[in-house]
Amino acid sequence: MYTRYFSPGQKILLRSLRADQENPRVEAATARLLNYDAGYFDLALTHPWQTEEPFFAEGRPLEFLSERFGLGLQSTASLQSLSKGRILRLRANNDLTLFRPRPKPRIETHIGLQHSASGASLCTFYRHWTQQLARMVSSAAPLNVPILPLGSVNLSASGIRLAMKAPVAKNDLCLMLLELATDEMPICTLAEVVWMTPAQDEQRKIVGLQFMNILQQDQERIDHFIKAASETARHDKIRG
Repeated sequence: MYTRYFSPGQKILLRSLRADQENPRVEAATARLLNYDAGYFDLALTHPWQTEEPFFAEGRPLEFLSERFGLGLQSTASLQSLSKGRILRLRANNDLTLFRPRPKPRIETHIGLQHSASGASLCTFYRHWTQQLARMVSSAAPLNVPILPLGSVNLSASGIRLAMKAPVAKNDLCLMLLELATDEMPICTLAEVVWMTPAQDEQRKIVGLQFMNILQQDQERIDHFIKAASETARHDKIRG
């Protein structure tokens, strides 16, 4: 079945299935399929992974997702090996599921926003993300939260669209703070650029980013924020 829906060069989204965390989180990375043979997938990570953090630990269960023929593809596998920080070998669990992709609700809005796209490695960004999460849950965190400037964005629980200063390129990583309300802690997420278009200003580009690493509770916060904003807009339209 896998050979019907997967071919070399296909983009794959990998998500770590971790149940050993106090605060459940989404941890993901992108890769390209090199080969599938006899129940094993060989993938090339978009960004090398060379750290002791067990995101890509041998034997760890992973979920992989892709699209083909307009269908979503979802399956699980276990990591067999990671070579040179980039080449993964996965053993498929023969549980491929096909589904109709459904875009998540999204809105145009203004939120507090800060982002850093320094060209650092995935491992460095991942470490900064986990450190930022630790600071934000500490007792002193409210005293250290920066005042975030308002930015115009298109927001969903899975990603964000905004204007970014050049230079920026596809697959660049970006550490982001998103402030949905001034009386709440910001959301910290590590995102990856998935597409871009030139903006009217040559110094800026319209960029679409996918959230790769984010707390599940923060995704839920975004969902609730979007639902509340959409409901308010609907009521305002009716009253108007």
